[in-house]
Amino acid sequence: MGSEVNVVWIDNNTQTSIGWTGVAASALPGSPPTARIMVFPPSGEELEYTVRLGETFPVLDETWRFADVDFRAPGWWTVTLRRVDADEPQDPPTGRHGVHVPSFDDAPARFAPFGRLDPAQLAALTAALGQELPPAYARWLAETNGVRPERPVGIADVGEDMDGAAVQRYPLELSLSWLKPLFGVDPEDRHRDLVVAQQVHRDPLVSRGFLAIGTTDDATLFVKVGPPDRDSVWVLWRGNRHTGPEDAAHGPEDAAGGDPAGAAGHRERELSMSRLGGDIGSVLDRFRPYTGSGGGYDPDDVAVPDRSDPRYWDVRE
Repeated sequence: MGSEVNVVWIDNNTQTSIGWTGVAASALPGSPPTARIMVFPPSGEELEYTVRLGETFPVLDETWRFADVDFRAPGWWTVTLRRVDADEPQDPPTGRHGVHVPSFDDAPARFAPFGRLDPAQLAALTAALGQELPPAYARWLAETNGVRPERPVGIADVGEDMDGAAVQRYPLELSLSWLKPLFGVDPEDRHRDLVVAQQVHRDPLVSRGFLAIGTTDDATLFVKVGPPDRDSVWVLWRGNRHTGPEDAAHGPEDAAGGDPAGAAGHRERELSMSRLGGDIGSVLDRFRPYTGSGGGYDPDDVAVPDRSDPRYWDVRE
């Protein structure tokens, strides 16, 4: 028996149902646009299909079509799926398939640090982490204790993958804002504390060869701890398979113990990461404020020891 619905609309970061089957979708602009469809049947499986606009995919014993997509704004979309029936509408798609690419100001992004860390605090952090910090990142952290951007900022040209191939992503997917700072030492704020971040954002995903240093709405940022390429900064997109902490239970099982957060799962995710730059300073240099993103945030909202420090808003070396 067929499902009761013959058309569904799926917004970004949401899931809908076709009968007893869950369906989610992500979309990328292009000519034609592409959608990654995730189907979750009652059996508990997780099925994935990558389709271009107009192509079909199965949902149990039915056939559905990627019928339309509307990119309303950067990082926001609505995917339309239609069941393939004899009377399925054959009108051409009507959504906005192009993408509004955000523009950036020419001036470098400015970042507000949370303070400084003295040698004793850095030593305590290293002990709590159970590993040494890479040297350039350690120097940066000592001077800033993490940062927030003055205005929402982003990177348009993201980087390269583990094999050195260029990676292009939708610009707003890699953005930092006042609510998404880079981590530091802050035991009173678990959302910003570097030690807690490893438990939440690193350990379920990748090995201890990386350190989680920040998150965005769609990605987690890491710094590489040891050689080769120590201090390089990497991004793990949540749009990749098994990239979110909430997805760790669905990841590939480790051969030794059946642990989806084990070595096999970690390695798969690390191979899907994109390299942003050789160190934290060069990566921050690449961020630019979004045009029209407002006049910024009140500096009085950030606690720093010396507001006369010329590096207060400019912590890049």
